[in-house]
Amino acid sequence: MSICHTSPGPTHLQRALGVALNNVLAGRDSLFQYEFSTPKGEISVLAVVEVNAGMILLNDVCIYATQDPPGIPRGSIAAHLRGQLQELASAGLHFGYAAVCVQGVRVIGSSSAKPGKMVNIKRKGKS
Repeated sequence: MSICHTSPGPTHLQRALGVALNNVLAGRDSLFQYEFSTPKGEISVLAVVEVNAGMILLNDVCIYATQDPPGIPRGSIAAHLRGQLQELASAGLHFGYAAVCVQGVRVIGSSSAKPGKMVNIKRKGKS
């Protein structure tokens, strides 16, 4: 079975994930860095990358608006990130990993809906 990709080349997300995976597998820096645009502004994502049992783990995830003060309403960053998770899982599939898991803790005292809550989201790639 072959997988057909309709895009002419790797997406920005695929390139960012590829760089992080190459670094991890070569024993170098294990950080994943990615920025994406929303109608209200830019969002940056930073995480520690691990590879375990065919899955990419993004641990200690830090998600933040890049402008100050942020023009993105509370809850919107998470909503936009959820929209990116399936693309991230599909990018992992592109590199031969069946799933991506994002883990972290919402910052205590932040403006998030549930500060201190543990976040653990797993997505399987779709070809």
